[in-house]
Amino acid sequence: MRLWLDALRLRHLGSFFEHKPEVPELLEAWVRGYRKVVDLSREEEAEIPTFVMLRRLLLVAWIGSHSETELAQDMGVQYSAGTVALCEDYLSKFG
Repeated sequence: MRLWLDALRLRHLGSFFEHKPEVPELLEAWVRGYRKVVDLSREEEAEIPTFVMLRRLLLVAWIGSHSETELAQDMGVQYSAGTVALCEDYLSKFG
């Protein structure tokens, strides 16, 4: 449960730019900083990509359910298409 709550904090780290090449480095820095405050097991750390992927899928759903907004219109198709590549990469590693 603790990891799920902390994943809610992690969402800000990768929202809308999960596809950027600097994200793995940012996640590593987040884990290093997190471990200075509280223990994070290797098992918990291994779940971080799942939470990042979940967040990305939730953002795609938000875009779909808020199509009237300027942000959704600006990101829509391109963001959703980029999500496919992220899903394929995720599934190739963890699926």
